[in-house]
Amino acid sequence: MRIVFHHIPKTGGASLVAAFKTFGPISYNSGDCSFLTTHLPYELSDYPERLHLTILRDPVERLISWIRYKRTTLSPAGELARRLPASQFLRSDDVSVLHCARDRQVRQLGGDFYTDPIPDDEALKRALVRLDGMFWVGETGTLDADMGRLFDQLGLTNPQPDRWNVSEGPPDIDDMSVLEGLNVWDRRLIEGWHARSG
Repeated sequence: MRIVFHHIPKTGGASLVAAFKTFGPISYNSGDCSFLTTHLPYELSDYPERLHLTILRDPVERLISWIRYKRTTLSPAGELARRLPASQFLRSDDVSVLHCARDRQVRQLGGDFYTDPIPDDEALKRALVRLDGMFWVGETGTLDADMGRLFDQLGLTNPQPDRWNVSEGPPDIDDMSVLEGLNVWDRRLIEGWHARSG
């Protein structure tokens, strides 16, 4: 069984990767391992012989978790996250902030987050089509149940690992409207996916 996991940051993906590590080696971004994971926006057609997986998350919850995480890192963006109020941090021109904060789920699944800073209807359509082509789509809000369903579908014993890379603490967000404004297309993606799959 060969798998590509399209890992959107701060959606619970580290927990899924930890579960698959119990079955063998993991490859990041490229390679010939049976489990390939990446934060890059791959086309499903890049690996047609593999099963494709991803996890979606409420866009505002994902962004709050990402801000908490960035505040713990030693990167330049982490320094900005610690120094600035959340709304200013999210409006900074730091490229890594733009890549992860603005509609990341649509941009990773339906566009090119390196060149398309703001999604459009076409990127949303591509993201929904790619989700339709996935073997499994989980959601952070139901991750334990979704992972149980995934391992049942694969015919594997669910290793039920502890949650990994969990960001905790108060949201400490000075202006929630900024978070909503940066995730209009991600909200449409979640709504569209629920309408198609539910």
